[in-house]
Amino acid sequence: MGAAIVVVAAVLDAVALTGGGSDRTVLPRMTTTSLSTSTTAPRYPVAVPVTILPGPAAPVISKIPTTNPVVFFTIDDGLVRDPAAIEFIRVHHLPVTLFVLPVPLQQDPAYFLQLAQVGASVQDHTVHHLPLPKLSAARQVQEVCGSIDLLHRTFGRRPWLFRPPYGEFNTSTKYAVRQCGLQAIVTWQGTMNDGVLRLQHPGSLQPGDIILMHFRPDLRRNLEVLLKEAKAAGLVPAPLEQYLTEPTP
Repeated sequence: MGAAIVVVAAVLDAVALTGGGSDRTVLPRMTTTSLSTSTTAPRYPVAVPVTILPGPAAPVISKIPTTNPVVFFTIDDGLVRDPAAIEFIRVHHLPVTLFVLPVPLQQDPAYFLQLAQVGASVQDHTVHHLPLPKLSAARQVQEVCGSIDLLHRTFGRRPWLFRPPYGEFNTSTKYAVRQCGLQAIVTWQGTMNDGVLRLQHPGSLQPGDIILMHFRPDLRRNLEVLLKEAKAAGLVPAPLEQYLTEPTP
């Protein structure tokens, strides 16, 4: 990438917020259908990707250092599966990154495959959604590694980013992530719940902010409100993975 690549030499500090929904209401299963997409292709600013440095410990990223007017939509877990959320993502060409748990994925793979069909990417989020700092180093490896093969088989691409449940991690987590072949821990700069955006910094959304949402009954509404907040701040949703570059082995 030459001079266009920004190299992150230090770990980006992340303020852990409590997330990881306890709401286990599941809407009716979505049947497998073919979702057509609009003829209008989304346009994003040209990404200047951040190179994730190699090493035994994964960096923690809560914000992408970019001057591009972009924001990143991420959605966790998978416990509530509302077809209206897929339709909103499809109609608005929203690039979303999903951190999906294996149990909901196995319960209703068609739902998440349809999200992938309309452009969502899928990354790792542990097996049992446990607070990782309370686990031994060996158990953390089991939690981080345990769903990678399932995600690979289901979506045809091995995940390479990791989100810790509740945004909680310690030094052992950073080593476990790299031991499992993943490259970075992704947290967030704000949360979107109950139609309310809560940011960790003053003011409105800023370029490079990563926002956390969950598969809950309010996801469709949260997507709509967050999109309006982004537009009001002069930002557009962009694909998170395009702004990160995997380290060269």
